[in-house]
This record gives sequence, structure tokens and C-alpha cells, in this order.
Amino acid sequence: MNLLKPILIALTISFFCWAAEKREISANGVAKAPTVWKPQIARWIWLEGQEKPGNAYVQFRKSFNLNAEPNQATVHVSADCRYVLYVNGQFAGRGPVTSNPKYKQVDVYDVRHLLEKGENVISSLVLQRHNKTSRLWPVRGGFILQLDTDLMSLGTDDSWRARWAIEYKSDTPYMTHQYGQQEWVDGRLIPVGWQKSEFNDSCWLGALEVEAADKYWPAELELRTVPYMIREVIYPKKLVSFFGISSQWSPRAKDPANQIEVDYVLPSVLVRYPENIAEPSKGPVIFQENLGDGIGFVVDLGEGML
Repeated sequence: MNLLKPILIALTISFFCWAAEKREISANGVAKAPTVWKPQIARWIWLEGQEKPGNAYVQFRKSFNLNAEPNQATVHVSADCRYVLYVNGQFAGRGPVTSNPKYKQVDVYDVRHLLEKGENVISSLVLQRHNKTSRLWPVRGGFILQLDTDLMSLGTDDSWRARWAIEYKSDTPYMTHQYGQQEWVDGRLIPVGWQKSEFNDSCWLGALEVEAADKYWPAELELRTVPYMIREVIYPKKLVSFFGISSQWSPRAKDPANQIEVDYVLPSVLVRYPENIAEPSKGPVIFQENLGDGIGFVVDLGEGML
């Protein structure tokens, strides 16, 4: 990080918390916007098990109560390697930007509109893939978040709940150095409603605070330097084809990349209301498979996708 000289270290006080910010001074003596953020109450956390898994997903949750709707609410969040953030079940953001771990970046979100009076929950799905690619620069598993409102503040610590997301398969095929491994998820194993406040996480593990976290990440995190990605939901234009899949009559392949080659494609799927795939508000598309143990289908998204 190239900082202009002289550098002024300023401790600023907001009406809801202390926040340490580093500011640059321009040639005319005007303070520029802060470039880094230092957590005051948040700690890097992980959970019991591998610190450096090859390809693993972890879910984190924290429930809390608000006596009223906040007038201001800001989240600072980062992860090693990637996170998807939810507030009360609503998507809030994803990140962080890939960077040299020496200049680990943190994202900032206004989440006031997602919070409500009463019970609330912040949850996140975190990817730790300890195989460096051009899009990932991992150090070890970690997640950090701090919520600051005009009513209260909270940060990641050992009071958070955590779970290894076993629905995501770890030994998936490797695509390229740019993309790394494929993402395989078994939707049948996803805990229904885990991003919502009413979900019971009592069977989840307690999070662990990462000891000597400054060995892995800087104490001050760089504020995001590129624009946030835009999330747009695109519905399929039509259902192209569908088929049953079964491997019950063949040995399971050791290499997941070859598993498809030993699966049997079966013409045993019945589909009702296929037109609903283009208009979800009309209701679900119902697939029924009678002979195999899986269903495959192909959809037309109506445009080229990268």
C-alpha cells in the first residue's frame, strides 16, 4: 500500500462506537477518505477441525435482539477465502476482493434496512480452499465481522455458532488455475432456513477465536478498493431437457470427475408444470423420478453466461 506523506493517524469517535481509521493528507491539507479499518471488538474466528482444508465450506451464525429498529447499522466483514453474507435470511453481500494477504481487504455494508425490532440473525457461508489460484490467495480458515448500530455493537467471537457445511463436496474436479475446483452441493443436506432467526442452531459447534491472528492477517484491513459486484437473479427462459440419473448398478468412481461416466441416464422422469420454470410466481416445477436416485435437467437462460 503506497501512502502519501505525511500520514496522520486519527482516532475518530462515532456516536455508536470507537473506530480507528488511517487517513491520507492531500497536498492542500484536506483529509482524504479512510483507507483502512481496524476491528475494535471483532475477532477472527474458525471452528474445530482443519485450519487449512483443501476445499471446504463453513456456516456461521449469530443471533441477537434489538429493542427497536436502528437508525444506523454498518457491517465490516472479511474472510479467508470467500464469504456470502446474509442478514435475517436476506442476501447482503459477497467478497472479499482477492489480494495479497499482507493487504487483506474488508467490505462495508449498510444493513439498516435488513434489521428489525426483536430477534435478528447474521449468518455467512465461508469458503476456505487452501489451493492458491489466480482468484484465491488463502492463508488459513478465518472469518471476521463487526456490526455497529446506534443501539449496540457486536463482533465475531467464540459465542458464534459454526458448522462444517457437509452438503458441499470437498473432493471435486479441478477445472483451471483461474477457477480452481468445481462446486458440488447436495441440496438434500442443507439445513433448511439456517440463515433465518427462527432456526435452531443448538446442535452446531461453538466458533473458536483464531489465536495470534496477526500472524495470518494484518491488524488493519484495507477498505475495498474496487466496486462491489451487482447481484442479479436471472430465471430460465425454458426447460430444454430432463433425465433420470442412477449409479446404483455400478461401482462408485473414486474420482468425482469420472462419476458422470458411470452414471446411467434413465428416461424415467415425469415433469409437471414445466412452463413455471420461466415464471416462478406461478408455482414450482415438479420433477418425479421413479427408477434412479437423481435428476438432471438442462435450462436455457436466454443469454450467454460467463
